[in-house]
Amino acid sequence: MVLLAVIEFDHPTRLIWLALLPVLVYFAWRGVTATAVWRAWGSLACRCLSVTLLILAFAGIALRTTSDKRHVLLLVDRSRSVQGEGQQVADRFIQAALSARRHHEVSVWEFADRPQVAETTRSETSPPLNPMISDPAAAVRMAAASIPDDRIPQIVLLTDGLETQGQVAREAIGAATPIDVVPLPPFSKPDACLVELIPGPSDPITGQVRLEAVAWSNHAGSARCEVSIDGQVVAEQTVELTPGENRFSLSIPTGQDRQPLVQAILQSDWDSIPENNVRRLRLDLAESPRILLITDHSPQDSAIRAALAGDRLPVDTETPDRLPARLADLENYDLIVLADVEPQQIEDSVYESVEDYLRQAGGLIVVGGEKTFGHSVYHQSRLEELLPVTAAAAIETRQPVLAIMLVIDRSQTMEEENRMELARLAARQSIELLEPHDLAGVMAFSDGPMWIAELEAVADKQSLLAKIDTLHPGGQTYMYEAVERAFLALIQAVADRRTMILLTDGVPAPGDYLEIAQRMARHGVTLSTVSLGHEAEQDLLIEMARIAGGRHYHCDDPRDVPGVMVRETRAATVDEVPEQFETSVFRALPGLPFEGAPQLAGYAVTNPKPEAEQLLMAAGRDPLLAWWPLGSGIAVAVTSDVIGPNNRAWQQWRGHTDFWQRLVRHAARPPALPCWQLSVQRQGNTARVRLADARPEGSRELSDAVRLTLQTPDGTQRDLESLPLASGDFEATFEAVDLGEYRIEATVESLDQPTRTFATSLLIDYPDELRLQAQDTELLQAIAATTGGRFAPSVETLLDPDGRTIPRRYHPWRMLLISSLLLIITDLTLRRWRR
Repeated sequence: MVLLAVIEFDHPTRLIWLALLPVLVYFAWRGVTATAVWRAWGSLACRCLSVTLLILAFAGIALRTTSDKRHVLLLVDRSRSVQGEGQQVADRFIQAALSARRHHEVSVWEFADRPQVAETTRSETSPPLNPMISDPAAAVRMAAASIPDDRIPQIVLLTDGLETQGQVAREAIGAATPIDVVPLPPFSKPDACLVELIPGPSDPITGQVRLEAVAWSNHAGSARCEVSIDGQVVAEQTVELTPGENRFSLSIPTGQDRQPLVQAILQSDWDSIPENNVRRLRLDLAESPRILLITDHSPQDSAIRAALAGDRLPVDTETPDRLPARLADLENYDLIVLADVEPQQIEDSVYESVEDYLRQAGGLIVVGGEKTFGHSVYHQSRLEELLPVTAAAAIETRQPVLAIMLVIDRSQTMEEENRMELARLAARQSIELLEPHDLAGVMAFSDGPMWIAELEAVADKQSLLAKIDTLHPGGQTYMYEAVERAFLALIQAVADRRTMILLTDGVPAPGDYLEIAQRMARHGVTLSTVSLGHEAEQDLLIEMARIAGGRHYHCDDPRDVPGVMVRETRAATVDEVPEQFETSVFRALPGLPFEGAPQLAGYAVTNPKPEAEQLLMAAGRDPLLAWWPLGSGIAVAVTSDVIGPNNRAWQQWRGHTDFWQRLVRHAARPPALPCWQLSVQRQGNTARVRLADARPEGSRELSDAVRLTLQTPDGTQRDLESLPLASGDFEATFEAVDLGEYRIEATVESLDQPTRTFATSLLIDYPDELRLQAQDTELLQAIAATTGGRFAPSVETLLDPDGRTIPRRYHPWRMLLISSLLLIITDLTLRRWRR
């Protein structure tokens, strides 16, 4: 439709020939006779008009117009992800667009791995599209180049946005044409897909690695994940999938292979695409630490050997007289364990090598009782210099330590009958019974807890008694938080016995009192309760005392309170220390569990060195498990004979192996980081290999020769061209299209070191087109927004005028020549016409 016409001339100077027209008229006028006036004038008009048309054609006359006629190109995604409902939506849109095209031109192109004309118009010899690839970028590029210049371009992209090749967003910007986007729904049938396997850090000590599986699903339902290593099933787990991304973890055992092949399969009854249910991963496991065990026991009878090694760690066992004296021999091990060995059984020269070994990041664990840490054998020994503890007197010579907390009600009702004054008196008399090495604290409660005196040694009794005199009544009876704080203070105290005396005269505010009494029982804290007056909640206090192993007293007369509290304090001070003792966790070692651990049957008394870190202590403040750094290494002392026959319960404890595994992990020399790091990443069909020198900048060798070798899934091997990025960093690329494992091997040759080889793998288990995911709405909206198109337009509005027109320039010279010829014929006819 022509909206506007402008006359232009390519050679406007040639219009000067129009000046001949007056001459032509003049001579024609002179030849006119009276009898042929009308024919003469008609012939003159024909000649003038014919000459005029010839001159206009000779001057290059052109008509410049504008048009709104469009060429609409529908680009239809035919890849695998849109099969089903997505194709039906696309076909319906195409039919409606063809029906509504009016005077516009509409053509249809399909694309998958490449663009081509639709089935209805293409040649029968055209190869079929590969639906396992989606390349909308190529389709947009083709469309932008194929639209005629005299038509308004309009591209309509029908896709789900899940491209596996190319970059459609970049091509859309380069097309310089508005692109309308019609989103198509992907994966219309129920399906679940394994997207990725993410390995956690491998633990050679426990022989386990944590594997996180990432799965996508468009359907809610149950599925079963089966994991195998080198073809052998090692783990199974039933998971409940929800629409969208799902993550779940599995712990799998590792074998002797440093780079085993892990395969995970996700199975369900409702899955529609079985090809995308498999993911594989080539693990790169840390090297297991080598342990040297020095013991007088035979390897078959050694409980510590079984706890240290299990079936995973290499452990060499030697007797004390065969401990290697050369540092080079000790360097073959990551950890040395001395189990129930007398210090004098090892020569001083060997100790010197062990010290050098520790200072160079080696690990040492010494475990034993009196045989190893007894004062007579350990004091001033060479072993004492290496370990974090020093010899001390036997445990029988030390007085037991009592930790006591007085928790006293100071609510407003305690003002009656001089209750508060009598409670202060009772507390003072109880403190007078304690020894200076005992620990005491006073907690009061009303509207909330209040520390009167924090739990500490009773070295300055007068100061503590003065603090007790500050107790005054006022407020409500909020008892629970005070009891809890007092309990926490007791379990953190270093003492042989722990007890709490609770005094109240009312009904406490709600709280889980029986539960905290149970916690006291589990941690060896005795709770005795004293109720005062007829309003006190006796039933609750009786039950709390029963659970926590204490006694309950009720006083109708407030004057009985001092006698009751003194009696209970005296009973706590004269209790005997049990032969067996519970360990106290002084400082937690990550992953070191002690809940439910049995009591130990004995230990050697030692003192911690100032730099020592105590992890476990015996009931009397003596270190039971301590460590310290020595140079770059770690030395650990376990002062109980945990491997002896008296500690069978400890050895049969379910956490025994876990305890040793975590202790080995803490003390053993950490695995050396590789000096080169080899990695591979894939984007589209291109894989990028990176070999990076992890050594410090100053220690890199510029003379290192690097060779990268690729083995493709079909077994073909070839060298990759490595390009240096920086000092010690190299990169190479290769095409990764076929399914299977691509094995990359890097060989580094140096002048001063032996040749080193590193390997990694890239595994492609199924085409990217089968990776289940949601429609990429963000990408599709961005394409429409950046190009000035519309997102999800309806067919009815697809061809609506949008104000765009396109210029057209038309040269009518053929029409002018034909018209001029007709006028010449007419002129001749008029001049020769006779009546």
